[in-house]
Amino acid sequence: MTTTPDRRTWTRWVALGAAASAALAGVGLSGPAAQADPVAAPEECPAAFPVAGLTRGDAVTGRTVTSGTAPEAFAGTVLGVLEDGITSDVDMVLVDLHSAAVDRAGIWSGMSGSPVYAADGRLIGAVAYSLGTGPSTVAGVTPAEEMYRLFSPSRSATSAPRTVAPLTTSLQRSVARAGAATGATAMRRMRVPVGLSGLGAERVRSLAPALNSQGVHLADTSAGAPSGEQVPVTAGGNLAASMAHGTLTAAAVGTATAVCDGEVVGFGHPMNFTGASTLSMHGATATHIQDDSVFGGFKVANLGAPVGTVDRDRLAGIRGRAGGLPTRYDVRTTATQGADARTALTHVTVGSLIPELAFSNTVAAQDRVLDRVGGGQASTRWTVRGTRKDGSPFTYTRSNRYADPADISATTASALAMDLLALQDNPGEVVRITGVDAATTVEDTYETYRVATVQYRRGTSWVALPSRGKGLRQGSTLRLRVTLTSREGEPRVVRTSVTVPTRTAGRTGVLVVRGGGSDLYGSEEFFEDEEEFFDEDGPAPSAATFPALLRSLTTAPANDEVVASLQFDARGAARRARTARADADRVVGGVKRFSVRGTR
Repeated sequence: MTTTPDRRTWTRWVALGAAASAALAGVGLSGPAAQADPVAAPEECPAAFPVAGLTRGDAVTGRTVTSGTAPEAFAGTVLGVLEDGITSDVDMVLVDLHSAAVDRAGIWSGMSGSPVYAADGRLIGAVAYSLGTGPSTVAGVTPAEEMYRLFSPSRSATSAPRTVAPLTTSLQRSVARAGAATGATAMRRMRVPVGLSGLGAERVRSLAPALNSQGVHLADTSAGAPSGEQVPVTAGGNLAASMAHGTLTAAAVGTATAVCDGEVVGFGHPMNFTGASTLSMHGATATHIQDDSVFGGFKVANLGAPVGTVDRDRLAGIRGRAGGLPTRYDVRTTATQGADARTALTHVTVGSLIPELAFSNTVAAQDRVLDRVGGGQASTRWTVRGTRKDGSPFTYTRSNRYADPADISATTASALAMDLLALQDNPGEVVRITGVDAATTVEDTYETYRVATVQYRRGTSWVALPSRGKGLRQGSTLRLRVTLTSREGEPRVVRTSVTVPTRTAGRTGVLVVRGGGSDLYGSEEFFEDEEEFFDEDGPAPSAATFPALLRSLTTAPANDEVVASLQFDARGAARRARTARADADRVVGGVKRFSVRGTR
């Protein structure tokens, strides 16, 4: 039996996963904010203002970007402090904010991390949370004291004794309606949707379930691909963190809260909440704030070139360091149709997402040359490079052919992603994929074959092979002629032969003739009498497991081959399956199964 990747692994790809990042919420609080006294542009790294020093009604100011790169001011008032509003022993400051943009759209996705300052210029914290659903001017602020713990070394000052500015009765009712009657978890984290560039809107929506299952929420709009120029990251300015950039860019855009000695903190809440992270850090140029009356507005922006690494992704926000960039793993796909060829190159910095992003990168290249979504055929070749647990390199190369009546781009891309998942999730050892190169040649015509009849050579004639009871002399050669039919084209005949093992006289066996593109391992034909021929329990994972998987993937039948496999219920070498193949120029489906017996 040929080992194939465990298709259950693919549930990672189709799973809807847990709910994506919570949407913006509205509480319907009204009343103008007290106007703060004019202040000079805040420092990039101001001292933290202690939460214990806040009083309801205190005036606040802040900075955020609505268009371009220059921060704009907003003002507001402190509504109170929600005790343990973020987590145990981490309070949340509630503020009511106002500016022309906030009054129009409410607090928007991408505003996360916007610094909020006290009247004396010290940093209270970052806009990061909101109540309920829909646009709102009320924000939950992550304290600067907590965010500064992300710096190395921590810049958080010793906290003063804990005192909490109580919420008003009306605000307490709003908090309770949001699902936090006890005050433990009132606010919801503002979305930091991941924009995905390089694909059309329909493709982005089809990819969303896969990334959502990995804890990443895709926006309905895309962040633009990075330019070649760096955009400075400043307090109150745009801050982007990307998992991949290039032809395909998967990045979240928020706001930088403070910049201290080459380190940046922002967002005020997690992006993916991975703790340690390998995201690339970018500045960004905002095009506009898109209004959304249901879930709240969101920022649309174009990324600048990478300027550093986001290496911490924790409850209080993300921490980036300017200068050194994260290790990137290049995923390259060249798609060709006729004289037209397109190459898509994506630099992935989150290794666990290589299968999903390789899928999208391949779709992006193929969609460009096909210029449509539809059926067709494709011949493919891809090479995957990586390192094993002991640091030694490995290479996996595979050529194949695919056909699909509805979406040939997705079919070929899914096959690449499944191979990558099989390597990445193998049970033997942890491996790291360091690069992927794929080449596909696509056709917009769909045509396949199906195994129709099987004959064997008897003397000088070809005779139909009976489904049961055919005697095969041990040590002989069984010559086969297989007729392939096609709904779209003319039939074709291919020939192959398989050797009957010795020491099989009196033994029963099975001959399976199938197309390489048939789903044999999900078919009744395969599982019927399976226990008669194959052990249910495989060997325990060992150092040999991964090399065996590589051999299995490399030598597995191609979809455009006809495969004849003969196996007997025997002992020793006689039990080993004998396999032969014949090439066809199209994907072949269909399975024929024959019960045979060994003779002398």
